[in-house]
Amino acid sequence: MRVEAFVLPSAHRLTPDEFSHAAGPQGWLDQQGFYVYRRNRLILAGDWLGQRGMRREEKYNLARISVDIPAESDAEWGVDVRKSSVVPPVSLRPHLHRIARQARTRAAEVLRHRGQVAARTHGDPLVYVWNVRRADGRLTCRINRSHPLVQATLRQGGANPADVRALIRLLEETVPVATLRVMHETDTSDDPDPFGGAGPADETATEVAQRIYESLVSGGRSPAAARERLRTMSPFDQLQGFWST
Repeated sequence: MRVEAFVLPSAHRLTPDEFSHAAGPQGWLDQQGFYVYRRNRLILAGDWLGQRGMRREEKYNLARISVDIPAESDAEWGVDVRKSSVVPPVSLRPHLHRIARQARTRAAEVLRHRGQVAARTHGDPLVYVWNVRRADGRLTCRINRSHPLVQATLRQGGANPADVRALIRLLEETVPVATLRVMHETDTSDDPDPFGGAGPADETATEVAQRIYESLVSGGRSPAAARERLRTMSPFDQLQGFWST
């Protein structure tokens, strides 16, 4: 048996046509993983072969592993008559798992590096309304206070409602989903925690909660109703502060 692992180039190193072709007929997500050949004929394209803990995720899109099995090993590999499924022998699964893990790690590093470049260094910083960073193993998303539209809404004397509406629309249209996906180390452990996570509210969280409270009251709610609403409003339902007293 011969096994070879590959990490495809990321999008910025390919032309649009090359990138589209490299995705394969099923698309990037469905084409990642093992490619099993027998007598130089492809019998399974893009599958993690039931390896424990390995599922299809965007950050592993560049990982490809070629497995060339002998023609006489169909029974050992569980190749069905239609050659639509393959089950590796038990004795080989640890080796395939090790190779797959290394390929997935490298593929994620290539995409993560590109995501960091795009988020931190590419182009004029005024272009991006979102700043995505990784620090101390955690991801953070911050609005770029230097962006001209953000500055316009923060200027003294009150923001122009048209500027506020434009900023809200810009934020909605530019949520950094791709960058967050690329920069994730794990599924959930590095997710951003609003205001630092559950626990005592810091000064910033308290100020934001105060502004929401005042807005609720000015909108017609009683002080008691406004406090009750804050107690059940995310993320303040996970924080301790003046609104839960």
